[in-house]
Amino acid sequence: MPANSRPTILYCGIVPYDSIRQRPQWLAEGIADRARVLYLNPHRSRLGGGDGRETLIRMSENLAVMTPPASMPLTGYWRPLNRLSYRRTAKKLLASFSHLGWSLPKAHYLSFPKQIDLLGNLPHAPVCYDVMDDYPNFFDPMQARVLTRLHEELLGRSDVVVAS
Repeated sequence: MPANSRPTILYCGIVPYDSIRQRPQWLAEGIADRARVLYLNPHRSRLGGGDGRETLIRMSENLAVMTPPASMPLTGYWRPLNRLSYRRTAKKLLASFSHLGWSLPKAHYLSFPKQIDLLGNLPHAPVCYDVMDDYPNFFDPMQARVLTRLHEELLGRSDVVVAS
């Protein structure tokens, strides 16, 4: 497929792209064989380290990685903050697609329940939800309740669900 006719896919990672190689990075690279992939690193809290700035790095002709701006603490577990954070991220994503000269995504690939709040801030596209684990079991009871609700909501919004 000619490079200029490749569709764009937004891949919302559950782990940072530059972390230890796992399924998300391998999948994103595999998809990039046939499409353009913008891999969105997960949000990190302002208290979690880093300089708080967003970055966009082009890894290859068909793969780029965006690190969103740092978010407020508890963003993923208090819905109003999560929505605000993903609204900011969506603006940065739209600018990134334009900067790369890529079309808007033909599909959104999500891998964590709190990423659902990104969807309302981007143009509509089919959603694939990759359920890689029983997420609530990794968090305290309050966080687990929130993640369970977000997970159920994302299941309802998804066009395709992949589970392992």
